[in-house]
Amino acid sequence: MYAKYVTNATTVQSQAISDLALLLTGSPVSALSSSCNKTLSMITPGAPAPGWTLVDSAAPQSGQVISAPDADGLTTKYVRLHVYSAVQFSLTGSESWDATAHTGLNPTTAGSTSTALLVTDAPGMYHLFVTPRSFYICKVGNSPANAVGVGAFEFTREAEHLKGTTYPCFVIANGTVLSGIYNTFDLPRTKDVALTSGDTNSFAQLQRGTMGIRFGTTASGNVPKPPAGPSRAVNDVPYYEFRPVFLIKSLGSYSHTALVYGRLYDVVDTTPGIGNLLDTFPSGSVRYSLVAADANSTVLIRN
Repeated sequence: MYAKYVTNATTVQSQAISDLALLLTGSPVSALSSSCNKTLSMITPGAPAPGWTLVDSAAPQSGQVISAPDADGLTTKYVRLHVYSAVQFSLTGSESWDATAHTGLNPTTAGSTSTALLVTDAPGMYHLFVTPRSFYICKVGNSPANAVGVGAFEFTREAEHLKGTTYPCFVIANGTVLSGIYNTFDLPRTKDVALTSGDTNSFAQLQRGTMGIRFGTTASGNVPKPPAGPSRAVNDVPYYEFRPVFLIKSLGSYSHTALVYGRLYDVVDTTPGIGNLLDTFPSGSVRYSLVAADANSTVLIRN
C-alpha cells in the first residue's frame, strides 16, 4: 500500500503520530485528525490491506503501538511510533508488548536528534510504503536522490543462529537513507556472535547484492554485481533485475566474515541511474517505488 500524508500549517504532533498509525493499519483518510490536510492526502485506490493492527493507542510519549505477524508465523513485530522531541518523532521496536502496562520487552533504542524524523515543520508531506512484512515513512531529504525516513523491516529467518528460535526477525530504522551501506539498524533480540545467548538491542547493517566479507570499514556488498539477467527498460534505459538486500551483523572496524541475519523482505536494489525519487516500477503484479540512489545502485521498496 502506498499513502501520502500531508499535514496542515498548524499540526499537533500527537495527532500526526496517531494519523500515521491509523494509515499504517488501514484507516481511510476521512478518519484522520484535523492536523491532516485531507484534500492533499491520499491512499492508492484498490491498495491491498496493509496487514498491521493497532494494539495500544495510549503508549508512552504519545505513542501508538502497531503489530503484524512475521511471515513464518513464529513471532510478531511490535512497533511504537512516539514523540522523540518537541519537533520529532521516532520508532521503537519490541519483542512483545503489554497493552495494559504499556511496556515492551527488549525495546530498541529510540534513535537520536540526528535520526528522528521531523513532524512539526508543517505543512509537511510524508510518503508511506506498507506491506504486512514492512513499512517505511519518509520525507524528501536534502539530496533530491534520497528520501530520509523511519521504518520497520522484516527479514527472512535464514541464519543458523536464528533458526529454531522465536526471536523476532525485524529491524527498526530511524532517520535512514536506504542507499547508505553504513546505516545501522536495531533489532529487539538475536543471538550473540558466539551463538550462546540472547543479545538484546543488537545492531545490523545493510549489504546489497551479494553476501561476502566486510573488510575493515569497507563493506563489500556493492561489488561484485550479479549478472544482469534478462534486461528491462525504463524510459529506454536498461537496468538489472532486482537484487536482494541482506542484513549483516554490525562488526565495527575489524576484519570479519559477515554474520548474515537474513534477506530483507520488500527491499531490493538494482542498477544506478534509473528514474527519480518515488518513481514506480512494476514487477508482475507487484509495485516498487524508488526511495534511494547512489553511485552503486538504486534502492526500491515494495508497496
